[in-house]
Amino acid sequence: MKKIVIVAIICLLVLVAVLAACTKAPNDLLSERYTDLAADASYAAASGESIRPSERKGEGDGGFSLLLSEKRTFNSALIGASGDATFTLSADGEVFYSGGSGYAVFQSVSADKIDISVKSEGKWSVDSLGLYYAPAQSEKMTVFADAEKLLAGGYQSSYFDNAERVIMRAGLAYDPYGTVSFKEGEGYFAAAVSALKALLLSSKSPSAAIVAQADVVDSAEASGLPDIAHMRYSALRTSARATAANLLSAAGKFGLQGIHLDIADEDAQATTIYYLGDFAEKFKSISSSSQLLVSMRLNGAFKRSEDTSAFFAKIFRDNMTGVNFLDGILLSPDEISLDGAAEFCLLSSSFQTILRIDCSQSNADQAAAFASDCGASVALDAPDEKVLSALDTIFSR
Repeated sequence: MKKIVIVAIICLLVLVAVLAACTKAPNDLLSERYTDLAADASYAAASGESIRPSERKGEGDGGFSLLLSEKRTFNSALIGASGDATFTLSADGEVFYSGGSGYAVFQSVSADKIDISVKSEGKWSVDSLGLYYAPAQSEKMTVFADAEKLLAGGYQSSYFDNAERVIMRAGLAYDPYGTVSFKEGEGYFAAAVSALKALLLSSKSPSAAIVAQADVVDSAEASGLPDIAHMRYSALRTSARATAANLLSAAGKFGLQGIHLDIADEDAQATTIYYLGDFAEKFKSISSSSQLLVSMRLNGAFKRSEDTSAFFAKIFRDNMTGVNFLDGILLSPDEISLDGAAEFCLLSSSFQTILRIDCSQSNADQAAAFASDCGASVALDAPDEKVLSALDTIFSR
């Protein structure tokens, strides 16, 4: 066990180095996918006098205009700015965006002049400004739902409108020997499932898959195992077949489409991912149609290389065999940013890699919209109205 932990931790350290090798700025990534419609733009001060791009700055409230050579249609903007400021973008007197710098999405606008008003209490500068036309996104996303909120009527059906999959956290658990239980009782779990199914039926995604999150039970006293790493090792390695069979039985009983394992606790995930491929293979041998997803966290911002398959081959056994049985791996950074989302978008592998976004962070809406527009799969954990509105915009363009 100790040897496995050391090897896995070394692999994770290699990941940090390997994935730092290739990064791209958000504007570079967007410009590879879409034409920057403002690439040849000129600029004017509020007085109408022409200014250079380097003069898009000020102190306190201010603004400038972006001038296009012809009328163009766009539905997103990438504003790179320094300083704390709020930007209001308007065309022909109609405001189409108001907010901070970063990635802005809105319904299509056709114009040859954009007036940009800036509100600030200090110095500010616009270092880059791009306009893009991105098509409506068709790939829906993963969202998390909690039983307590489901049963309290805390979700509207619109919360699930753009979901392809819902990960439900309702107390499904497994112990070191593969025995499955329900932390709040089976009736509580069943009620949460029923509430979620009813919401999905009245949403725009009635056929979204429901996947139950399963957590290892902290039964150190009963098992004699010292910590969660050893308990999870026992469940997913030593008792892998029993754990897989019992979790699948529970999911099938309630008409669910799969299981999600959250191994993001930092002291245990290195050990777990090392043998997860073996568990995935046993899981799929019992039910090949059931989904198996796993969440993990890496310290620091994402620094990804363009091809991580070689790295994952070192972690999973049998030359990627185990990896091929996973339906998705959700990766979450400590902090989400546009730079981090851009780096994540460079990921490519033989299985679905999903950017998991903690929507309590202030710029979650921008990161989610940007990642989706750049072709990444996204999982939203507790999205608020601001995040849902941004995603609804990119789906309804």
